[in-house]
Amino acid sequence: MMTHSYLEYFLTLLGWILNNSIAEILMGTGLAVLPFAFVIVSNFLKARDQGADEGNKGVLALTWVETRVYTMIFVSMFGLIPMVPIQLGVIQIDQSRSEKCGRSFVQPANTGWGQTFSSLNGQSARVPIWWFLVHTLSKGVTTAAVASIPCGTELRQAQIAVDELRLDDPYLRQEVGDFVRDCYANSRVALFDERPSLTEPQKVDVGWIGSQYFMSTPGYYDREYSRAPRASWPYNATRDAGLPQNAGGGFPTCRQWWSDSGIGLRDRLIAQVPPTTWERVRNAVTFTSQAESENALLRALVSPKRQRLTEGGVYASYNSLDPTPGFGLVTSGAAAVGTGMASLGFFPMMHAVRETLPNIIAYVIMVAIIALPLVLVISGYDLKVLVSVSIIMFGFYFLHYWFELARWLDSRLLEALYDSAGPNFGQGILDFTADPAGDMYMDFTTGLMFMVVPALWMGILGWAGVKGGDFAAAAMNKSAESSGRQQESGQKEAGKKLGI
Repeated sequence: MMTHSYLEYFLTLLGWILNNSIAEILMGTGLAVLPFAFVIVSNFLKARDQGADEGNKGVLALTWVETRVYTMIFVSMFGLIPMVPIQLGVIQIDQSRSEKCGRSFVQPANTGWGQTFSSLNGQSARVPIWWFLVHTLSKGVTTAAVASIPCGTELRQAQIAVDELRLDDPYLRQEVGDFVRDCYANSRVALFDERPSLTEPQKVDVGWIGSQYFMSTPGYYDREYSRAPRASWPYNATRDAGLPQNAGGGFPTCRQWWSDSGIGLRDRLIAQVPPTTWERVRNAVTFTSQAESENALLRALVSPKRQRLTEGGVYASYNSLDPTPGFGLVTSGAAAVGTGMASLGFFPMMHAVRETLPNIIAYVIMVAIIALPLVLVISGYDLKVLVSVSIIMFGFYFLHYWFELARWLDSRLLEALYDSAGPNFGQGILDFTADPAGDMYMDFTTGLMFMVVPALWMGILGWAGVKGGDFAAAAMNKSAESSGRQQESGQKEAGKKLGI
């Protein structure tokens, strides 16, 4: 048997263990046999209600009971009685697709569930043959369908990882603010005064504090310097001429302050990024060099939005360093309310939906597995119910395909907006802030894929299950009626020949 997540891996076994317990209770107390008695009695009563012109009522009742009991025996034997043994070590997690597409896959040993769920080791369960076939065929079809989706980078996972970044060190956060005030702000003023000709990539590059243009062009970061002494840089009489010499350190240029190996602000910011975030970003976005990937991630980490999220209150934005209330602050607040409220509220909700829906479906499948014996007994081992529930179970298993398709489409829409051929290339490739309206529309579209499409799918499958069950019940009833008529006709012919 195959599952698609470690939670489903555990809940599948738990469901079948509890399913076996309920089946044993029903069979041990005799409740599993009651539907047979009800069918026999009800069919004889139904035969007695027939008119005198219906022929031999005993033969008619016997035919109805025979056909119905055969169906019940089939349903109970293959749908209720556990036969195929399974245990936790036998169930496998399908991760072939993840490995093929280069998508990271969390192993059970690396989660908090590994030790907790391993407590079921040694316990085993048995699965009725019918539900074993339903599970196997459903998972096979689902896996084949998922494999047909083209491979693609997980840009949304990279976005989520970047969105979780916080600059928690208050001293480093304050130093970033000092760098913006002493270096970036002055360089931006000089840039607008001089108005040099900039290429399209350079226009994007000068939009953050680690700008390579400011770093390499004379007159910017090589001229500006820290207005406060920095302990990591000793006082240099040549560089710091005219500045006070004290025990606090020297006054590095902005280029030194940002890029000096080991002590520069850039290297210390890089050290704040978790290794797992680096891995997700590099798997999702293809950069020409390591420096490019580091710059892209640092740009998101030191962005004004990220500083507000870390509750540092260091600066409002790169282009508005004056905290005095005014028109700029009002307009930025209006923009934040207008575009931020919906996106900041909707994006966490969609993140929760993406992460929790597969887990919720795993719980739903477990509940369905546990309820199977009760459903079959209460329905009187009805073939219609067996077919309907089988189709619904297939629908639950196949939801994994719709979730994977929704993830793929979500990342492709992000790629269209922000990747190399998109209209916002280079503008927050990891922060995804260059097109708030496009982001919002895309979030709502993704929401439809994750919530509306699965609901529509289950509605269609529910209708198909009812129709399929009706077809099976009608076929069984026609078979019973045909058999009854043939037996009755045969008895009449035999009676005529014998003179009875």
